[in-house]
Amino acid sequence: MNPPRLESDGRFPLRTRKTAQFLAKCVRPLPIIVFVRYLFCSLADRTHAFIYSLDDGTAEVSVGLSLDNDLIALNSFPTISGTTIDTISIAFGFGAALNGTPFQAVLWNDPNGDGNPSDAMVLATANGFISGAGTDTFVSLSISPTVVTTSNFFVGFILTQPSGAFPATLDQTPPTFLNRSFVTANAAGEGNIFDLTANSFVPLTTIEGAGIPGNWLIRAGADVTQRVGDSGQSAFLLGLAILSVTFVRRLFHVTPADHLCSNSDRPVAGAKSC
Repeated sequence: MNPPRLESDGRFPLRTRKTAQFLAKCVRPLPIIVFVRYLFCSLADRTHAFIYSLDDGTAEVSVGLSLDNDLIALNSFPTISGTTIDTISIAFGFGAALNGTPFQAVLWNDPNGDGNPSDAMVLATANGFISGAGTDTFVSLSISPTVVTTSNFFVGFILTQPSGAFPATLDQTPPTFLNRSFVTANAAGEGNIFDLTANSFVPLTTIEGAGIPGNWLIRAGADVTQRVGDSGQSAFLLGLAILSVTFVRRLFHVTPADHLCSNSDRPVAGAKSC
């Protein structure tokens, strides 16, 4: 009588089963590795340019003072998380006489986050000269890239205006945004950007409070960095995780007992008769 030997039912030879068992041990961690990669690595930081603006790019009104005083105008913006301000852009009022007038652009934070600049603190400044007055052309000044950590911030300018000039421009076309544009003024050379409430010639107020509704043509340029998901990569990794789970399950189930048989009169325990 021939010695007993194990046989498969034709689907998985014994050598194949042993190889499969070895591979199953090797790839057992694969689904976990892929799924962890899906959860934690499919997110990425994305940085994009963003313009904070209240205006539509066209001014309907220019605003100024009747005397040679320091004028301060500023807009309030809610902060998008991850904002780094790097430019301030301003369109100045009607009249070529304004061209060449020096001004200072200012970035403030909002310590108590209420959108009112009465407690605003200066974060950065930049000096420039007016050009393109009355043409809705924005003069852009670069500032040291500044991360804004408060829930609101302010951008604006201070200048000593020529008498009878109207340097600040307002967009009055709907929609306009209430309590977002502010103005204050002081005697020439005494304008205070560090304590806006210290300016007494025109006490700090909204532009609506001054009787002229609208929003200044004052903008902030920013880089905004946000944590976002890569949908294509996520879908690929999730699919790979599912496939790897299926693959490992198959490797663990290629040798069930009913796939074995014996042609001996002494059957192997658990094997079916051939």
